[in-house]
Amino acid sequence: MGFILGCLCVALISCGITIYNTTEHERFANGIVGFFVPCLITLVVCIIVWCQSYSSYLDARTFYDSTREQYANSVEMYHDYALLDLKGAAAIAFTDYKYQDYQKNMADFIRVLRGSVIRYNKRIISKRIMKKTFFFSWLIVAPDPNMKIVKMTSKAIGALENDNDNR
Repeated sequence: MGFILGCLCVALISCGITIYNTTEHERFANGIVGFFVPCLITLVVCIIVWCQSYSSYLDARTFYDSTREQYANSVEMYHDYALLDLKGAAAIAFTDYKYQDYQKNMADFIRVLRGSVIRYNKRIISKRIMKKTFFFSWLIVAPDPNMKIVKMTSKAIGALENDNDNR
């Protein structure tokens, strides 16, 4: 809302400057152009920002739903967050690698998942904060209320750190 109001003020100032600096015969046409060009630029910027916000919302939604479905036995849902315990998920996800560098593959799996969880949490938290601000509230597609912050248990992160120490 604030962004749109700010751009509307810029458009009105641009219109006033255009009308003031032109001759009497051209004032109306130049005033219209001086008003609508900034409005058109604002519209294009708003569409681009909204589309990017919607795209990042879809990425976060996809990650949340797929993680919850893929690790259904390992996810505990709480009021304001979801806990991802990889103890049970690891056995299911890596039975094929049992004899092929199991520890290394497990550490790589946890490392990739941890990076994805960090990006997801950052996106969700920043969108919630931006949605509350006056300036961006109309441009941001907020996460759904059921999209919770994902926390990994310390056991999974500890296994990753132990593997890094062994290298």
